[in-house]
Amino acid sequence: MKTDIFIFSPHCDDAALSLGSSILNKILKGNIKVITIFNISDYNIIEGNGGEVEKMTKLREDEEKKVMNILRVKNEFWDYKEFPLRAKKTSDKLFNENYCPKKDHLFKEIYKKIEGICSKNKSAIFLFPMGIGFHSDHSFLKEIGITLLNKKGFKIYFYEDQPYAGMENLSSIDIFAKKLILNPKRLTFWCNNVIKKMSLLKNYKSQFDAEDIGFTFLHTQRRRGECIWSSKRNIIEFSNLNIFNLSTVENKLVQLPEYFFDRDFRVNLIKEFTGIETEDILKQMKDSTQDLAKDWKEKYAQDMAEFYSRTMGYIFELENWHIEDKMKQAGIICIASNCLNKVFLEYGCGIADTSIAASIAGAKEVHALDLPSKTLNYAKYRSIKFNLKTKIKFIESNANIRRLILPENYYDVVSAEDVFEHVEDPLVHAKVIYNCLNKGGILFFSTEFIHSDFHPMHLKSNERFNGSKWLYELEKLGFEIVSPCQAIKK
Repeated sequence: MKTDIFIFSPHCDDAALSLGSSILNKILKGNIKVITIFNISDYNIIEGNGGEVEKMTKLREDEEKKVMNILRVKNEFWDYKEFPLRAKKTSDKLFNENYCPKKDHLFKEIYKKIEGICSKNKSAIFLFPMGIGFHSDHSFLKEIGITLLNKKGFKIYFYEDQPYAGMENLSSIDIFAKKLILNPKRLTFWCNNVIKKMSLLKNYKSQFDAEDIGFTFLHTQRRRGECIWSSKRNIIEFSNLNIFNLSTVENKLVQLPEYFFDRDFRVNLIKEFTGIETEDILKQMKDSTQDLAKDWKEKYAQDMAEFYSRTMGYIFELENWHIEDKMKQAGIICIASNCLNKVFLEYGCGIADTSIAASIAGAKEVHALDLPSKTLNYAKYRSIKFNLKTKIKFIESNANIRRLILPENYYDVVSAEDVFEHVEDPLVHAKVIYNCLNKGGILFFSTEFIHSDFHPMHLKSNERFNGSKWLYELEKLGFEIVSPCQAIKK
C-alpha cells in the first residue's frame, strides 16, 4: 500500500523547486498531493508585482498544473492571496526575519484547515517549507508545521526551500535547522540527474530568472539532491518507510582553491600585472563601474573594438564583481562542474575565471575567446599564475563576428555569460555558438538587455531582446531552452 504524502507549497512552483527532482526521478514515491496555499498573485518575472491579478493567477496556475501533470501528482489550490497582495496596505516587507505569522489575519483559518487534513490522515507524511530566506509566505507555513510537529502523532517534515537555500552556505542551513527543530536530523534524497530538474523548471516561464535557476542548480548539486529535516525519531521512521530510493550522482561540484575568490589574492594579481599600488587598485575597483560608463560615453562609444582594446577598467570591474557577487561565483562553479572530460569554450572570456575553473574541474580542452585587449592579456597572465598556461588556449577574435571561424560540432559546453547584450548582432553570435556546439552540447548564458547610463555598454539596439524574447530567438535557432540561463543544441 502506497504512503500518502502531502506537500504544502506556499506558491505555484515551490514544491517543484524544492522537491521536483526527487519526485521526477521517482526517488520520493507514494500518493503525492501538492497543496498550493497562496496561489492568487499579481507577479511575473518581467513586470514584477502589480500585474493583473486574475491574469497572473491563471498563468501561474496553468504552469503549476502542467508541471504537476509531468510529475504525475495531484494538486490543489486554496485560493489565498500571496503576501504582497495581503500586505498592500501596510509597510510589511516580503522578506522579514522578524515577521510573526500568527499575527496574520489568515493564520488561524489556514492552520485549522491543515490541522484537519493531518487529523484525517494520521498515517500520512506532511512536508512543509523550512522558511530559509525568510519569505513571509514560507515562514507562515513553517510556523504551522512547527506547531503541528509538537503535537504527537503527526509525521511532520521540512524541506529546504529553493532557491533561497542556494543563497546560504551549508553551515548556515545547519544552524537554521537547529533553531527550528530540537535535535534536528537531515535526510537527503539523492538525485542523479539535476539537468532533468532544470528542464522541469523551465515550464515556469513567468517566474524564474537566471539567479533563481543558478541558486537552485548550485544547491541541488552541492547537496547531491534534495533534503528534508525533522526530529531524529521522525527521520528514522521516514527512512524505514519504503517510499524513497537512493541512487548515485553524475555530476560533482568542482572544489576550487580556497583563495580563488579571495580579495587579497586577486588584488595582488592585479598589482603584479599592472604595477599599481594596492590602495589605488582598491579605489579603482570600487569606482570601476562608474568609470567604465564614463569612458564609454566620453571616449570610445563610436568604436567598440577600440574601447575594449584600450580600457583597463574591465580588469578592475570584473575582479570586483567576481569577489563580491556570490551568485556570479555560484554560476562559475556550476558551469565548470559540467566540464569534466568535456571540450569547453568560454565565449567572451573577460578575465577567464570560468576557463580557469573548468581546467581545474578536469575539462579535456579549454578555449577562451575574446577581443584583443588588456583584459585578455591579464586573463593570459592569470592562467600562468594558476599553472594552466598549456591547458587553456586563448583565441583572439576580431570585431567583425562574420569573420570569426570556429570548428563546427566541436565543443561540448559553451559559456557566454554577460556577452550578448554587449555585442552588435547578438543573433549572429548565437548562431556561431550553435554551429560550434556538438549535438546535445550545453550553452550557458546570462543576459541583461537593458541599456542605461549605468551600463551604456549594454547596447540600446539590443533591448528588443529583453525578457523572454531572447529565449524564443534561441529556440528559433534550434536550441532547447532548459532554463532562462541554459540551452541545449538539439
